[in-house]
Amino acid sequence: MRKRKRHLIKQGNVIVFPGTNEKLIDKGIDALQKKQYREAANFLTEALQLSKDSENGEIQMALSLALYESSQFEQAKKNCKNMLHAGIGDYYDVLDLYMLILIQLKEYDEVVATLSPIIEEEQIPAEKRDHFMKLYQLGEKMVDYEDGSYSLPYKGKLFDEQEDLHQQTMKIAELLHSNIIPYIEELCSILQDEKAHPFLQSLILNVLKEHRYDQKVCVRKFTFSDEFIPKQLQDPFETPYYQEVIHKLEEKIAHDNPIFFRQIKEIVDRHFFQLYPFSPPFFPETWMNVTIFLANQYYGEDRDDGQLEEFDDPEWGSCLELMKKLDEISTPIH
Repeated sequence: MRKRKRHLIKQGNVIVFPGTNEKLIDKGIDALQKKQYREAANFLTEALQLSKDSENGEIQMALSLALYESSQFEQAKKNCKNMLHAGIGDYYDVLDLYMLILIQLKEYDEVVATLSPIIEEEQIPAEKRDHFMKLYQLGEKMVDYEDGSYSLPYKGKLFDEQEDLHQQTMKIAELLHSNIIPYIEELCSILQDEKAHPFLQSLILNVLKEHRYDQKVCVRKFTFSDEFIPKQLQDPFETPYYQEVIHKLEEKIAHDNPIFFRQIKEIVDRHFFQLYPFSPPFFPETWMNVTIFLANQYYGEDRDDGQLEEFDDPEWGSCLELMKKLDEISTPIH
């Protein structure tokens, strides 16, 4: 039998084999689900460049999420803005992400300017109106703060039991520029609550540190418990333990496999922020090796730079168990 000819597609000077675009999309979505955001952004960007359907809403939204989660905020902002103008994807899902990006970039004027006409014309669906009103009000408050005319009012309690993690995160963002004294007791209570969300606890500690709070606070997180003075805390990515892990990773991987190094560093950064202000109770060498092993599992590949002599390290099993627990924790953006 004669073999069927494969029809090649030419894009500029590049020959694209059939199925290449679909494979890139699958890899991008898979990386996004595994929280490998920078890798996901790279795959999806390449897929859209090769695709004839560059206005695919699901792929564009996945790319925007990957860019946001990998801290490529300017590019994420540009992508979302283009989607809104071109009517690509679910308008209000894109708008929600766009607002979060603007808040991350502290572009509060743009938050207000974007939401104001939409709210005035009552275009927002009833079930989403309250959410966007809160974002709009936050934008207004932060604009007023920058003008020197705003201070967060004291209402007795900061958080409502009905609020989700995203809403709580937004409130903590407000505290960065507000008087925290009325809420100290509540914030400290969350820090010592083992059932509190670790991501939220880390954010609260960061707020206290930024306000140079100099009283001892008790922090209970996972199996760890200790007292800290927030003012004296280092940033999570400036601790000696973190620096040693990154240094060892650079020596072991960065030169020969820079892409894989960036992927692993993304995992390390996420884990350390969730653990903050604690450091892992393992040797840095163990933490590095188990992270490499875990990254190999996520990507489904066997790499020579990720081989691990786990049976020679009695800490290996406990370290891997903690990392997997950290990866099960959600963040405000999924």
